[in-house]
Amino acid sequence: MSTSYRLNKFLKYSSSTITTLVLGFFSITGAMANFNEGEGIQKITDRVFVIHGSLDLPNAENKGFMNNPVIALGDNGVVVIDPGSSSDIGRYIIEQVKKLSSKPITHVLSTHIHGDHWLGNHAIFEEYPQAQFFAHPDMISAANAGEADRWIALLNSLTSGATAGTSAHIPDNALHDGQNLAIPGLPIRVHLSDHAHTTTDAMFELIDESVVILGDNGLNGRIGRMDDGHFLGNITALKKVIDINAKWYVPGHGKTGTIEVATKYHNYLKMIHDAAKHYGEDFMPAFEIKQTIEEDFKAYASWHSFDEQFGRHVSLASLEVEQDAF
Repeated sequence: MSTSYRLNKFLKYSSSTITTLVLGFFSITGAMANFNEGEGIQKITDRVFVIHGSLDLPNAENKGFMNNPVIALGDNGVVVIDPGSSSDIGRYIIEQVKKLSSKPITHVLSTHIHGDHWLGNHAIFEEYPQAQFFAHPDMISAANAGEADRWIALLNSLTSGATAGTSAHIPDNALHDGQNLAIPGLPIRVHLSDHAHTTTDAMFELIDESVVILGDNGLNGRIGRMDDGHFLGNITALKKVIDINAKWYVPGHGKTGTIEVATKYHNYLKMIHDAAKHYGEDFMPAFEIKQTIEEDFKAYASWHSFDEQFGRHVSLASLEVEQDAF
């Protein structure tokens, strides 16, 4: 979501914010029962578990839970990646961790700045104050510069107050590309991007488990926003982890699966970018490019948000190709 989009949504909903926050506060205790609907926790390996959130955007019904938190068991502690969009969801993640292990959460990793992925941090910090919180250095900077507060306000509005009471615990350990986190029993390699889905993306390779956490660089069954993104950068980032040829790939949204999860989203982005570049050379406007190539995207037409995002992606990719030519 772009900054302008978030601010517009906030202004749109601000007139009802006070009422909904109050109502949300008193209904929040009932939220936990709905978080684990559907498939619940999916065991990927003996050490790695994923909780799949809704494909929908944040709303009152899903209470903002629409990403894929990962729980990974080390020898001495537990690693959580992307603990969701609110303190309440963070507490739910803690409950699931305690069902899987008696060890404390020692590391919390964030894939990018969008608050639906990391605002559950604060609940973990309250329960495990010795835990270490990691993120892309640009995510840390952006969160401290006001993005954290903007995401808290936006999610409160979009969920009709279901995320009320959430505070931001901003990561304070900056990652670097190629870094190896030497967690006993769970070595993790870090893959950063300069500009992919956002300018703050981190992907995580759980080396011994043959699992790659994509964040929103890769989705499954859902077309993501690219307002803050760069198509070629996202394509390059995905190609890097596709070449790892891991057994499992965990998308930021949608079901976990094999390498096809990464390759299918990579191919979607590449087809868009290639078409924008090819037809842009003939100065074809974006709306005509969309009409020309839409038939080639039948495999994605049923994905959540395709109708909303496809034309926008063609337009954004066309602008990107034009800008990159200078």
